[in-house]
Amino acid sequence: MGDDDAVGRPGELWIEQRQLVDQVVEKLRDAITRGHFRPGQVVRQAALAEQMGVSRTPLRMALSILTSQGLLQRNGSRGYVVPGYSYDGAIDLYRLREMVLAYVCRLAAERITDAQLAELGDVVDEAEEFVEARDWPGWLQANELFGACVARSTGVLLLEQFLETIGTQARVFQPTLLASADDARERLTGAAREHRAIYEAIRDRDPKAAERAARTHVANSRKRFEATHRASTRDTRDAGTAGGEAR
Repeated sequence: MGDDDAVGRPGELWIEQRQLVDQVVEKLRDAITRGHFRPGQVVRQAALAEQMGVSRTPLRMALSILTSQGLLQRNGSRGYVVPGYSYDGAIDLYRLREMVLAYVCRLAAERITDAQLAELGDVVDEAEEFVEARDWPGWLQANELFGACVARSTGVLLLEQFLETIGTQARVFQPTLLASADDARERLTGAAREHRAIYEAIRDRDPKAAERAARTHVANSRKRFEATHRASTRDTRDAGTAGGEAR
């Protein structure tokens, strides 16, 4: 065995471990986004390691990453728990996203390259196809890619990271927005149309229009969330009233 082989193996093992951690992070993130793990649900390492067929070391690293992203919280000796969200906290997050995305889109209209614009157009087309096919997981991925493409075109890494962090936080209440298939299609059709408007403003190299389209998109997203929250609160109240009458 040569010296090169002896030196190279630890690095190869590290790459494989890193890739495994990334895969576990993505699978758990998708599970939380799709509502497989509900707010307040306890996530135990031993059971999860067995379910996913991975050792505890990469799983522990993945859980740590998801905790730093706000998708999980430490729950003492019980392991981890999927955090809930407060209505006020969600509204604050929408307002923050509106400010950041507006600036990102304005900057993108000034700096985007032709190659980046073509990629963004493909993402918008694909997102519309997902909505038509009622492929909500596919649409959620395209939605994230849309934001990443726009942010990357600014050339400012900090903006890309900040927007990704905000989007990750929003994943906690995404399952609520997609609870009803009919409502989901209506909401995501509107969101896809708004993405198209942002893309067209960026394509036209119109910073003011891009900023305006971004603000409209997030404001409408906030309104869609508010409507869902009101309906959920009303249903819970009605169920409680019906239960009281039954007694």
